[in-house]
Amino acid sequence: LLSRDLARSITGKPPRPIPICDPLKILYVESRENKTGRYTEEGKEEGKAVEEALKPLVNAKKIELKKEKYYSPTFEQFIDELTVGGFQVLHFDGHGEFGRLCSNPECGTIFPHEDFTLCPRCEAPLYEPKGYLEFRDRSRKKKEWIDSERLKKLFAEEASCSLRLVVFSACNSSRTAEKILFAGVVQAILLSGIH
Repeated sequence: LLSRDLARSITGKPPRPIPICDPLKILYVESRENKTGRYTEEGKEEGKAVEEALKPLVNAKKIELKKEKYYSPTFEQFIDELTVGGFQVLHFDGHGEFGRLCSNPECGTIFPHEDFTLCPRCEAPLYEPKGYLEFRDRSRKKKEWIDSERLKKLFAEEASCSLRLVVFSACNSSRTAEKILFAGVVQAILLSGIH
């Protein structure tokens, strides 16, 4: 499995196969935060299951697994982890959403209703529907929703390096709008060149 080339495409043009080298380097980012802003053990079963499943390959030195836990990760922290290690696989276990984000930074609420144009809470305009992953701002006090376009740019840069596969365990990360098929997080990542 690890000595084969890995290549898939939805863009119409076949990607160039990238050989997967031993050991396969995997970054597992676990971002679980409760309403108080503290790291929570809720949902940690997935991380344990991944570790357990990969244990024989880790022990055989076929896989290097780096597991990071955050209680309030910033997007910059995420980028640093991703770009420094030469990882071929990223598994993101955190919060995701799809909808229209309020343009008022003080509100920052996402509404799943595509037909809303104004925020029901503060009446500010809503952005077009997109997929988002949740991070924290630099102060770590407020949510920072990173949209699918920004993620697509990040992963397009990483696609030219070593990253080949991304796994999202985040609510609504594969959801999209009826009229905007590639607005979701997963769809944008596919368009970035990572499969």
